[in-house]
Amino acid sequence: MRLLFIVVAVLVIIGCDSNSPEVEALRKSIEQVKVDTKAMAKDTEDLQKELRETWKNSLLYRFPNIRQIAWGREMQNDIPGLDYLSTINFISNKKRQIKLIFNYKTDKDKVRPHFYIYIFDSRGINIHRQEVIFKAFWNHYLKKDNLTPQEVKLKLPVTKSTPTYFLLKEISS
Repeated sequence: MRLLFIVVAVLVIIGCDSNSPEVEALRKSIEQVKVDTKAMAKDTEDLQKELRETWKNSLLYRFPNIRQIAWGREMQNDIPGLDYLSTINFISNKKRQIKLIFNYKTDKDKVRPHFYIYIFDSRGINIHRQEVIFKAFWNHYLKKDNLTPQEVKLKLPVTKSTPTYFLLKEISS
């Protein structure tokens, strides 16, 4: 197939006079199309950046406590109302699952973590919501002044969306 294409291209080049005005006009129009295509690609990229920034600002306006996911490293908790949550770690795998590791630490008695985690994509679309309840082997409450980890697995729906932001919202008991 390639050989046929090369043979046809060579025959066309040999058959056309390379210095004729028609060929020159065709070359100029091809160059102009290339320049226009590059300009359009740059404009599209700029528009995509502006849209991502607008979506992010819209999310921050609607949900002031929303945070960007930092994959594979511990993130310190600075969300008001979830004082018992010390750190969060997001770990992803190829099967559209996210493993979350929550580390809890409290200085109060009878604290039982219970909250929702919302996962958003880069456009601000909520792609997953899951309830998280702390359950230990013997007890349903956190031990005072003790760092307690909890592992939670999230199974995301099959979409092209990539999880980008998360929101934690405490459920009042």
